[in-house]
Amino acid sequence: MRKLVSSVLVITLLTIAFGIPVTADVPHLISFQGRATDASGVPLQGSQTLTFAIYDSQTGGTRLWSSGAREINVTDGLFPYLLGSNVALPADLFVDNSPRWLGITVESDPELTPRTQLVAVPYAYHAKSSDTAQYALGSPGGSGAWIDDGTTVRLADGRDSVGIGVSDPSVKLEVEGDVTAVYGHTDGTGLAAGVMGFNGSTGYGVMGMSSEGRGVFGTTATGFGGYFFGPKHYFSPRVGIGTDNPQYALHVMGDDPAINTYVRIQAGYDGGTWGRAGVSFTNGTDAWRWFVPSTADSHMPASSIGLYSQYGAAQVLTATQSGRLGVMSTNPTRTLTVNGSIGLQTSETDRWHFGYYNGGLNISETSVADYRLFLQNGGNVGIGTGSPSARLHVNGGAYINGDADVAGTFHADAFEANAIGRDNIIDEVGIAVAPTSSTTQTIADTWTTYHSREITVPTAGYIVALADASIEIDHGLSGYCSVYIGIADSPDSQPDHVNTLYLGNDFNEGTIRTTLATKKLFYCPSAGTYTYYLQGIHYGDDAPQISNKTVFLLFIPTVYSSKNGVAEAIGDDILYPTPLPMSAEIEAATNATRTAASPDATSNNDELVDLVRSLSAELKDMKSRLEEVEKR
Repeated sequence: MRKLVSSVLVITLLTIAFGIPVTADVPHLISFQGRATDASGVPLQGSQTLTFAIYDSQTGGTRLWSSGAREINVTDGLFPYLLGSNVALPADLFVDNSPRWLGITVESDPELTPRTQLVAVPYAYHAKSSDTAQYALGSPGGSGAWIDDGTTVRLADGRDSVGIGVSDPSVKLEVEGDVTAVYGHTDGTGLAAGVMGFNGSTGYGVMGMSSEGRGVFGTTATGFGGYFFGPKHYFSPRVGIGTDNPQYALHVMGDDPAINTYVRIQAGYDGGTWGRAGVSFTNGTDAWRWFVPSTADSHMPASSIGLYSQYGAAQVLTATQSGRLGVMSTNPTRTLTVNGSIGLQTSETDRWHFGYYNGGLNISETSVADYRLFLQNGGNVGIGTGSPSARLHVNGGAYINGDADVAGTFHADAFEANAIGRDNIIDEVGIAVAPTSSTTQTIADTWTTYHSREITVPTAGYIVALADASIEIDHGLSGYCSVYIGIADSPDSQPDHVNTLYLGNDFNEGTIRTTLATKKLFYCPSAGTYTYYLQGIHYGDDAPQISNKTVFLLFIPTVYSSKNGVAEAIGDDILYPTPLPMSAEIEAATNATRTAASPDATSNNDELVDLVRSLSAELKDMKSRLEEVEKR
């Protein structure tokens, strides 16, 4: 589909007489220039077949002349053609001065609409009058020309157009050139306007267009630079207030840094009630309102502002003049009021949430369990339960790492089923002793394990680890020797609590034999099997030997076997076993070893004996305390 987007009718040469012969040297031609594009607005190019016809009516009517199909070269949509160059124009075509209309057909398409009116007479028509008479027709008051009514100057033919600087005005008045096209000035008031436009249908009352500048520009000293009144107004997608380069749909910029820049939205008032005022947001599917309610609004209290979803069930956010903020609450009673639960997230995933639930404050692990901590109305606190029956109700085990003071009666109603009793405290799971290893080994110059023992415990508690070994050093006068032993809970870790034997180069030459002992307290966080390692290292010139290695483990649980605060009797035969008498041979050998090692190299056997006695005294004191509890 082609279309004629613009056309220019240029009257050049024509000799059509009004009943009087015309001179032979004036051609019967009308020069026409037009511009044609396709339906998408793309200019036509190359050879095109065009047919021109003249009618006595704008639509329908009688065809008075036709050029026939003509091959015309079109360049960038522009084409010229001399009407009458191929088929002569009839001599009586314009005799009765009736309006004539030019129709154009491109290729085999229907004739283009609308037709173009031929409104000027080329050269001159002398059929009815002379040149002087023809000039008189164009003077004010002449037939078909300007008429001066005294207070009005007008064109007699309402179909006429006026062009200033343009030969083919496209509207009733068109001004072209580097000038101010229209300037209106008035000193009137009210509806008096410098320029006024009116459209009685759906068009435009006033239209302003510009290729780069301002389509419409208004300025005033004290009044309105622009004034719009009507039920609605349209602006282009970006509007600037205070800026002529808006970056957003609405861009407001202040012109004075000393003056705050606000956008004010004020509701209507009928003398008794204010309406709502706010902003509405929508993406075509969802709709939100951020607004100040009327005094009778049901969503929020008066003098507040809120965020409301048109498709939601309640007010989402409410802020009051008193400084209170409500989330899903229309009437917040505290600085922050939340009507619902509050979630805590990590990586966009809820981990915890808390809120008012089941008659109290409930802290829950999301998607795992409720009542991790529950504060019931009335003050009872539950851990792992939503129905606490006391001030503190723990549904499960409890661990106190520190002092616990009980002002009232303490009831031990139910110890765990795997709590340690009298029958299983010896060897496993209470005490474990590694058999003495008599193998003799050279102590390395890096931390090395020489003996170990494991113990299986049923619950959390503490391990007291004791170890000793025989040390033999063939000491010379030219060097020194240091031996360290300690206990670790991993074969790859270095003990942090050690015992030491040191022989300097001023110590007596000869073989030194003695016993080194060490100890360490370890914590067991839960039931399981734990292994402890006797490790040693030496520094210096001698090569010390280690033998007769022993590891002793004592487990102290965090729960003892008792029911209702009554401790089971352990018995002195268990707590204080009768020590075996030391044979004379062993006592003599021990004394000899101490003498050979010098007065400063005291055996650590006494330390081991003292530690066992100290532990026995502590166990006895614990027994006394449990008996006191029973009496109460």
